[in-house]
Amino acid sequence: MELLLTRVHESGFHTCGLLTYGTHTWTTLEDAHHPIKVAGETRIPAGTYDIALREVSMMASRYQDRFGSGHKGMIWLQDVPNFEYVYIHIGNCAEDSKGCILIGRTMVPAQGLIGESKAAYEELWPLIMDGIDKNARISIRIEDAHT
Repeated sequence: MELLLTRVHESGFHTCGLLTYGTHTWTTLEDAHHPIKVAGETRIPAGTYDIALREVSMMASRYQDRFGSGHKGMIWLQDVPNFEYVYIHIGNCAEDSKGCILIGRTMVPAQGLIGESKAAYEELWPLIMDGIDKNARISIRIEDAHT
């Protein structure tokens, strides 16, 4: 199972993209690109990353409280150079990202906003869990298409 994130719009403050898997397409929002990493304000490098669940963290606990005991962990990108604990999660503006990938259904690129984030997450999470339950390799390929 491979997700594809294509970055389609960039400003000095945020990066908007499209995340696809099969017939599903969602919008994404990330922090801006910075040549030198600024903690909590820099998007991750383009590349391919395996995905696992991070079951124990404050965020995983909050999401389990929010979504119920069936939510078994955060969607966690593995081995991202110079980053730790990069998730795909809910949020609407770059300030919500802190280096992670936010998922939504709608996008206003000029303002760096995405909408319907919770609904999009609720669509993606079961697909990831299905792959994990089947012991499938799950990955995300991130491409910079805006350049």
